[in-house]
Amino acid sequence: MAALQAFVIVCGALLVVAAQKERIVANLDSATPDVAQAQAAQDLLRRLLGSSPAEAFHLGVDRSLRESLNDGLDVAVVNATNNVVHIVGSSGATAVWGLAHYLRQICTS
Repeated sequence: MAALQAFVIVCGALLVVAAQKERIVANLDSATPDVAQAQAAQDLLRRLLGSSPAEAFHLGVDRSLRESLNDGLDVAVVNATNNVVHIVGSSGATAVWGLAHYLRQICTS
């Protein structure tokens, strides 16, 4: 984990034409509060990995990441500190996608 300080994972599942980007992203934006999406993502993590391994991860949601980091597209930021992997997504689904990417690409390499 030491090599993983901070990097941005851009969700490749959302491909949009520039002219349609605002309309598509607005249609996908959830009315569910960020805190509730983060809790649902963390609950999913506990169900998949179990309580003890899940303590090594913290999933969060900050929908402002969409505009500040990636021009309106979904994004997940992964940062490891104090033996805890922090994954913050622009939505709960993107945070879970970031977790899956981390487990698949980083943990298996």
